[in-house]
Amino acid sequence: MFTVSLIEYASLCCEDDLTNRAWESVSLFKEIVNLPNFAHVPFVLAFTKVDLLPHTITRSRFGSVFPRFTGRDYECVDIITYLKDLFIEQYNGVETDKIVPVVLNVTDATMMGEALKTMVTVAKSGSTKDCVFKVYDPSKRAHMFDRNVTTLHNDITFRTRI
Repeated sequence: MFTVSLIEYASLCCEDDLTNRAWESVSLFKEIVNLPNFAHVPFVLAFTKVDLLPHTITRSRFGSVFPRFTGRDYECVDIITYLKDLFIEQYNGVETDKIVPVVLNVTDATMMGEALKTMVTVAKSGSTKDCVFKVYDPSKRAHMFDRNVTTLHNDITFRTRI
């Protein structure tokens, strides 16, 4: 499991006060996920602090840190989806189902339960094939999903596979 704070884009590394924490996470993830020892190991990519993201985007513009970001700086779903795609792009291998992202809010028992089920599934099966990526929009307190893939609509819940 690799964890990424959704609000770290607004902070610098304490080691040098120059390096953006989010870019440091991207770099570290790329290095780890592509190590030969992990060639056939599935990864759970856990995005944390989703509950703090709405506040952070009011004081720090996401697009100023990620110039390729074309979404809306004030939309949590756009930011989470961009980060998910950016991290998955770092993987150089051929296994398309090696990485399953989850979004965590430790204060939301339902969300934590779903994330833990995903992690247990990956640990038991050694695969991410049956996992679902949910993008949680904290401003709407609802689960939204990656809009770039086919979705099945069921009231406020959309289920899809990466």
